[in-house]
Amino acid sequence: LELKNRYRTFALSNINEIHVAEIDRVANTSLNSSRFSDFFHRAFYSNEVGHRKPDAAIYEHVMREEKLLPNEIIFIDDKAENITAAKLLGWQAYQLTNRNKLNDLLSELNII
Repeated sequence: LELKNRYRTFALSNINEIHVAEIDRVANTSLNSSRFSDFFHRAFYSNEVGHRKPDAAIYEHVMREEKLLPNEIIFIDDKAENITAAKLLGWQAYQLTNRNKLNDLLSELNII
């Protein structure tokens, strides 16, 4: 939420309705929020967009919908193929396989 107050934040996830229901349940029980998407300005889910990462179309969809330029985007993902796809479109992309290191990465990027 701190990041959401300072930056435009988005979730981009390869999930379906079942996964959305589960992450919303966890957000409700563990994070005191009704939905996972509440932590972002907008969530883009592959089942709703009709494309999946690492297909360039899903990244282009986010840029088009949010009127973003590639160099304005910092993208963090756990999968190398998604990082590669984002970088090919000009996004600043970083692989993070240990979610406990997110604050370290954000600090290195001078975001927090």
